[in-house]
Amino acid sequence: MAYKGFPVASYFFDVKIGNLSIGFQSVSGLKASAEYQNIDDNSARSDSSQILKKMKYDPVTFKKGLVKGNSMSKEVFQLFNMEFHGSFEGLEKKIQYQTINVTLLSEDEKPLFEWVLEKCYPDSWEVSGLDAMKNEVAIETMTFNFQSMKLMQY
Repeated sequence: MAYKGFPVASYFFDVKIGNLSIGFQSVSGLKASAEYQNIDDNSARSDSSQILKKMKYDPVTFKKGLVKGNSMSKEVFQLFNMEFHGSFEGLEKKIQYQTINVTLLSEDEKPLFEWVLEKCYPDSWEVSGLDAMKNEVAIETMTFNFQSMKLMQY
């Protein structure tokens, strides 16, 4: 028997990076792909079997409006034990991995799904282009790599 529920809206979500709760405009890149290895079974059959070698994860990207006096990048980089001065100062420090939780919420703010990204570390940071001919909000973008992902369903 097929489930007769409605698809979940994707616009109501919460993001926690370590102990920081940050409101984002968008999250993209929640993707995993399997990498398999062929194994010959040396039997009379000419086919081979496959076993899962490892899971690969794409970088995940977070975007939010740039807010005066409250750039997410400074707090986030400090959380990972990284300095953010635009220089190479402090690169010899060991990065502290963090867990990122992306929780999709119902209309009454109850968790529906949660992606737990483990051993995360920053990959890139960017501010959207500045253009005097456009009437747009400045967007801050951070991309993270991670080593494993769990999906929780509530």
